[in-house]
Amino acid sequence: MKRIEDKTFGTLEYDLYWEGSMKINMFEKEYSIILSIDGEDDGDFQDMQRQAFEKLKEKEQEIVSKMEESIFEYYQSICPERRSILDPDVIDEVVPVITEKKELYSMVWPSQLILREMEEDRELAFLFDCNWDIDLGVGIRMINEEIDEVGTQDIVL
Repeated sequence: MKRIEDKTFGTLEYDLYWEGSMKINMFEKEYSIILSIDGEDDGDFQDMQRQAFEKLKEKEQEIVSKMEESIFEYYQSICPERRSILDPDVIDEVVPVITEKKELYSMVWPSQLILREMEEDRELAFLFDCNWDIDLGVGIRMINEEIDEVGTQDIVL
C-alpha cells in the first residue's frame, strides 16, 4: 500500500483509491470520517478535488447546516412510509416521529466523504449511517457547496 502526506488532504493511503480521514463537526459533535479520493496511484489530484475540499473547510459551518436541514427534510419525507412497513413493536425505536431537527442527531451520523474525479463543478459526496435504514443509510451529493440530491447512499456510490 502506497502512503503519502498531501498538503491539502493530509495522510493518505492508496488501494484502488486514496483513503485518509478527516474531522467534521455535525449534529453537535465532532466526528472522524473516512476521506476517499478518486485518483491514480501517483497522488496527482485534480485541482477541482482540492478546491472542493478547501471550500468545504472554508464554509464547513454553512455546508453542515445545509446538510443537517436536508437530512431532516428527507427523514420527514420518508418517515410515514418507513413506519408503515415496520413491526409495531419497533416503529418508535427505529423510525420515531420527530418535529425538530435536533431530535435527529442521535439517529444519523456521518461516515465518509468521497471526492470523485471532477470536470467542471466542485462535487462532494457524503455518506451517513442511520437507524432507519442500516443497509442503505443516507447519501448527500453537493455541487458547488449546494445540495444537489439527498437519498439513500446509492445516489452517490
